[in-house]
Amino acid sequence: MGGEAVGIQANVTSEADTARFIKGTLEAFGQLNIAVSCAGIIRDGTMLNLDKETGKVSRKLGLDKWQAVIDTNLTGTFLTIRDAAEAMVNGGWDGLLVPISSINKVGQVGQLNYSSAKVADALMPKIIVGEFHMRGIHNVRCVAVAPGYTATPMLTGMNQDALKTILEDVHLGRLVAPDEIASLIAFCVENQAMNATTVEITGGSAIPRASLSRWQASFPRGRHHRRTGAKPTGLAPVLLGRSWGVVPIRLSRFPGRRGSSAGIPGGTSPVPRGSSGPSAGASAGGAAGGSRGGGGKPPNRIRARIRRPMACQ
Repeated sequence: MGGEAVGIQANVTSEADTARFIKGTLEAFGQLNIAVSCAGIIRDGTMLNLDKETGKVSRKLGLDKWQAVIDTNLTGTFLTIRDAAEAMVNGGWDGLLVPISSINKVGQVGQLNYSSAKVADALMPKIIVGEFHMRGIHNVRCVAVAPGYTATPMLTGMNQDALKTILEDVHLGRLVAPDEIASLIAFCVENQAMNATTVEITGGSAIPRASLSRWQASFPRGRHHRRTGAKPTGLAPVLLGRSWGVVPIRLSRFPGRRGSSAGIPGGTSPVPRGSSGPSAGASAGGAAGGSRGGGGKPPNRIRARIRRPMACQ
């Protein structure tokens, strides 16, 4: 993209260092208009590890691993965004604050620390812009960017078989290029309507195929077919305890039946407004099952398979 740059070494978790590199920026360029907080680390590991023989906890995620990631990826982002915003407001300059989140803000197994920090980063724009609006600050915007798997040295240098597995779940079939992320940030700079939101740039990350296979395999469809004689034309996802399952639907049986349940035609009755928890989930799942005799209710055996795991939520 061109332009001039200055390099200032700093620890983003230190208030003194953050103040120093903001000051250095102002001394070098006279003003500050764009701040991108992208410092980040990973310290992966599951919260608990079990002994294979005893089944008891043998190791826990250390506080040092938790704190290092939170300090860098969350506290460091906060300090950078806070002090950059201070400079922009005091200088009266139009500005854009860009916290870098991640696609793993939705939660990634083995990254409790990282995902926790990144989901907090993704929430910053809504809160910060809301506070700006309340305080009458209208010259500074905030937009977070949540990249997917990106072509950084850490990923391009990893085991290529593992990388291939990752890319199987990316619609474009490749890593996101750093220049594409920079281009997205440039778009946010130029488009003032981009504000108070988080934008994903992932290449089209999809549901992992292995997970989808587990969902489809978690419900004994064949037994239901034998009891009802139905051949479903679709699959409805239902939350079964700790994982997702699927319930077969024969859509042709539903039109004209009584009411609607959870948006699926032909259920016995709508889920009451405000309903939540296991009972509401079971009602929605039950309506999706199909039936032998009509009315939209699945056989008792299928309702039990849905409701018992849901009750564990």
